[in-house]
Amino acid sequence: MADAAGTAGSATAGSQASGQASGAAASPALNPAAMMTVPKAGDFWLTTTHAGEAQRYPHMARLANGSYVAVRANFATPGSGIVLMQAFDAGGNPSGAETSVAEGQSPGVTSFPDGSFLVTWVVPPPTFALSFPVYGQRFDASGQPIGARLSLGYYADDAQPAAVSADTFILGVIAQLGHVNGPAGSLAGFSLDGSTVLTTPALQEDPCGINGTPAVTALPGGGFVAAWPYQCVGNPQIVLRRYDAAGNFTASRFDALSMTGTPSLATLSNGTVVVAWTMADGINAPSARALLLGATLPASAGGAIAVPAQGGRTPLAVSAVTAGGFVIPWSATGPAEATVPVSRYSNDGTPM
Repeated sequence: MADAAGTAGSATAGSQASGQASGAAASPALNPAAMMTVPKAGDFWLTTTHAGEAQRYPHMARLANGSYVAVRANFATPGSGIVLMQAFDAGGNPSGAETSVAEGQSPGVTSFPDGSFLVTWVVPPPTFALSFPVYGQRFDASGQPIGARLSLGYYADDAQPAAVSADTFILGVIAQLGHVNGPAGSLAGFSLDGSTVLTTPALQEDPCGINGTPAVTALPGGGFVAAWPYQCVGNPQIVLRRYDAAGNFTASRFDALSMTGTPSLATLSNGTVVVAWTMADGINAPSARALLLGATLPASAGGAIAVPAQGGRTPLAVSAVTAGGFVIPWSATGPAEATVPVSRYSNDGTPM
């Protein structure tokens, strides 16, 4: 996931492209020769100053100047997480040294129009606690801290930020603590100084609970869309809801049956929102589905684009391309692999 945004820039430039991405609804089996491939973006894929230790929870954000910042958690020993941050130039090459942000885990990152970015993380409390306090730190484009650390007032198993305006971000939270019926989610809006500006009722607090951290993407002109996985026995779904700029739920909802994994969202250059999720039949490698969302969220997955599976790979988070359309990159099959394939589509969902 971390390099999804980074490779998008390489794909648009055509570097090492060996054809075009393929795959629409009812697509035939994948022809490897017809799939775009791009070089991995920097050694964030392969090496680290903490080699040999567990690396988890990678995320990446594209900054206003075209460069990138990536975050991840390093675990030298169980329970000793450190949030690490690495800058990349517009070509995906590491810029400067990997630095430590704070002790913690489950980091997230989002960028703002002024070139700054926000890193969030959760800090483990004493042993046997179920959920962790959420903190954040804002940085300028050069990676220097802006202001003091933010205490965001939530306890969570995971929390991910998403900028929705020049001075506001939404925090999508999943937490077990205090929820008798299973995990519940929350959405809260904050200003740049960490002040709460909006809250929403608990997401899916029922006997099934939600099954992953909510994803959020901003809408042109204000408001945002949130998506999360929801699963009762034998009935996995994706739920999407649209909110206005004040955080008011507009009652739109979409349930997609037979999904697995956590959905991802992106807002395209024409204002359309695309939601992508993983499909798996238990036998073959995972494939992906992508659905373009209009002004009203649909009631089913009808018309979703089928993105063909690739053996030994997992589809990663969908990313919008500045020049138009979106890409779904695929995981590497091993550390020695120098390129990874990317499925690319236009704003209207046509394979490119």
